[in-house]
Amino acid sequence: VILFGIKTERNAQLIFQCAEELSFDMAQLMETACSVINGHGGGRPRQAQGGGPDVEKLEEALQGAEDLLFKLIR
Repeated sequence: VILFGIKTERNAQLIFQCAEELSFDMAQLMETACSVINGHGGGRPRQAQGGGPDVEKLEEALQGAEDLLFKLIR
């Protein structure tokens, strides 16, 4: 699983991916993360991308996606 985020001057950008063998839904994780950065995104179960203007909340968005991922593992 890859949860990648980058800050630009205007936006926080996110890309999430996972291997085909895993049963996680990256689009679901993206929806959670984008809500934190006041943005939007989408994708498929194995790959999703999105972004939003609340750059200062990027770390919080990534942490929320990671927390949800660990909940799904258990």
